[in-house]
Amino acid sequence: WNTYPIFFVTISTPLVMLGLAAAGAIQSIRNVVRKKDATALLVIAWFVVPILRVSLPGTSIYSGVRQILEYLPAMAILSGVGAVLVRRWIARVVGGRVAAGIIILAFVPLVLTLVRLHPNESIFLNTLAGGVAGAVKKDIPGAAETMGNVYLQGIWWMNKNLPQGARFGLPVGLLSNIPTEYLRWDIRAGSYFSGMKRDGEYMMEMISVDFPPPRYNFWYLDRFLIPVHTVEVDGVPILKIWKNDIEHTKEAYRREIELPVAAAEGDQQSGFVDIIFDKPLRLTRLEVYH
Repeated sequence: WNTYPIFFVTISTPLVMLGLAAAGAIQSIRNVVRKKDATALLVIAWFVVPILRVSLPGTSIYSGVRQILEYLPAMAILSGVGAVLVRRWIARVVGGRVAAGIIILAFVPLVLTLVRLHPNESIFLNTLAGGVAGAVKKDIPGAAETMGNVYLQGIWWMNKNLPQGARFGLPVGLLSNIPTEYLRWDIRAGSYFSGMKRDGEYMMEMISVDFPPPRYNFWYLDRFLIPVHTVEVDGVPILKIWKNDIEHTKEAYRREIELPVAAAEGDQQSGFVDIIFDKPLRLTRLEVYH
């Protein structure tokens, strides 16, 4: 059984909605049992089936719950049922209007959080995961995943800051993720990655727990260069833009020293070669002639 779907539904739902949905689900189940309420049964099945179908043995899901979002309308309905139920409970003590006010006030922390996350509300994770920062620190799959929305913020920055005629590319993502009509007319988009040649191209990539996959292009940029711009949420970088030139290369990698190795110990049977240095080195590249 795959517990990831219900786990991610739990941490990606605001706590106030989670509590109201739980109350609504309990009430709906009671309605089904007592009154044989077909509508309540439909809503419960609507919520359960999408999650269940990717939890069964042999099924899979990745990058959060974006592939089963049909559960959301049902969860919203259950939250509404729960809100009515909770309002009735509170109204017995403080009256109906005050009870409604209390429920509305319960949403204020959520609204403030979404304002703080804007325009990246879609990566919201609740306090059970420690927020976005906590989820990334715990390496939870799907954490900080923007589905490419953050590329637009990078485009806005490039349109404002890149020099005329600048070259730009994505180290891992597809250029189809960047609609050219959003780019300033003189910025040239293409496969311009020059690596250690450092030809001065600008490179941009979104970042999450799942992305980018292990690729040399991204590793080079992230390890060797100082970003010219970073988009962060809760201190977590979700997009970086680099300029691949000497000026933005980290100090440790600016001055390469060629270190020739005249001979290496080779094992003909295994096909492996051991290259042994006299001391620990920060190796930028390896050229092999044989």
